[in-house]
Order: sequence, then C-alpha cells, then structure tokens
Amino acid sequence: MTLGLTEYIAEGVLFEMAEKIYKVAICDDDPSDLAWMRRLLEENPDKLDKVQYYEYDSGEALMREAYKEHDLVILDVRMKGMDGNETAQKLRERNEKAVLVFFSGMCAPKPESVACQPFRYLLKDDGERKLAKEITAILGELRRKFQSTQLLVRWGKMLDRVQLSDILYIEKRRYGSTIHLCKGRGREECVLTTSERLDELYGRLVRLGFEYAHNSYIVNLMKVDRVKRSQIRLEGGVELSVSRPMSPHFIDSFLRFHGEGVELEEWP
Repeated sequence: MTLGLTEYIAEGVLFEMAEKIYKVAICDDDPSDLAWMRRLLEENPDKLDKVQYYEYDSGEALMREAYKEHDLVILDVRMKGMDGNETAQKLRERNEKAVLVFFSGMCAPKPESVACQPFRYLLKDDGERKLAKEITAILGELRRKFQSTQLLVRWGKMLDRVQLSDILYIEKRRYGSTIHLCKGRGREECVLTTSERLDELYGRLVRLGFEYAHNSYIVNLMKVDRVKRSQIRLEGGVELSVSRPMSPHFIDSFLRFHGEGVELEEWP
C-alpha cells in the first residue's frame, strides 16, 4: 500500500493530549429536564473526562454568562421570557464556535432554529436509547471541534508535529504500524513508520474518530468521503476494503460519527 509514497522511519511517535476542560451549558426552565440531560451526559459510555457543567433556568441567565464561551450549549426551546430560539440567536453573536443543541418538546424545528446552525435538534419525547446515541454523536463532535491532539514524531534530534486531522489511516506492519498522511500544508503524501502496535494506537484514537475497517488498519472517519458495505473511499481518492466481520461495527461507527441521517452511497 505504500508504493509510490515517501516513507519516513520514526524513532518514536508520542501523543500530546491537551488537558482540555470542556465547558458545558444546559439551559432549561424545567429542573427535571435539566437534571435528565445532565444525567444523559454523565452516564454516556463516551462521557467527557474533564468537564465543568453550568446550569441555567432561563435564556437571560445563560446570556449573562456568555462571556464564559461555553463549548457545548444545550437549549430548551420553550422557556419563559427569552425562548430558546432568541437565546440561540444572541448566543451566536457572542460565541460562534460552540456546539449548539436544541432539546425540545416541539416536533419540528422552526427556520430561526436552523439559522443558528445547531448540531442536533433533540426531542424530549424520544426514548433514552435514541437520545443516548445522539449524545454519543454530540460528544464526538465536541471532541473533534475542540480537542487539540497531535503526534510528536522524533527524527533523530528533530521533533515534528503531525495533526490527527492529517491522518488518513493507520495500518498494521510486522513490527509496529504505518501511519498514512494526506497531502497538504506543504507536505506531499507520505507515511510514517512507528514501533507502536495498531491496537495500542486504536485504544488512544477510538474516541477521536478512528475505527477498524479491517483487522489490518484503522481509518480516520473524518476522512471518509463515501462508504458502502465492502469498500470505502477516503479523501484524495484512496480506496480501502471493509472486511465482512468488521463491516457492521464500522458502518455503525460511521453513522454515529456523521449522524444517523447520512446515507450509504454506491459508486462505480
């Protein structure tokens, strides 16, 4: 798979994990719904390791602390005083980066809700099983958007940094793993060879959007352009097969990563 690429032998590949403390705001004038949402976040299998929760019973209360620049904001739509839509509009004027989620008893979002670019519109009437899946996707988006994770690659006395967003996939080799990088930022497509085993790398990367497509390689789901049951196409036109045993779990991970509404595609 590495023919035609530039290969570098790394003496060591380390992960630099930013000590990110996520700021999560939950705004709901119903105390029971507010507590319910916090429990869903805290009990999710992919729950955040370091998090500071902020609870608000009105849009006005949330906006008084908008200077805190929350990373995730979960808003009820129907609230006394400033409703969720108005709050979201004002919030976007102060905080464009936050992952915004509506948590509502209303069945359909209004145009003003969509205009605020929410990541999800959750319904309170949905069962906990469905909500848990949505929470998993929300937490994944939060990590992708705010977690700064890099590979520190040592070349003799030199140290280079590689962003996880530059990785296409990582494959198993006899003694360690090969990291395939995409083109960009002044670098031609190349691979890094490390002594770290694939299963060790997967353990560190699974919560950051990497998944097994085959027992020989894990794929950066952010780089998957198209997917079908037996094959995937990555950014830049790289095609990889999906093994039959891995296919169900890979497809499930892909849908959770990109959202349940994503359709599986076919291509010639």
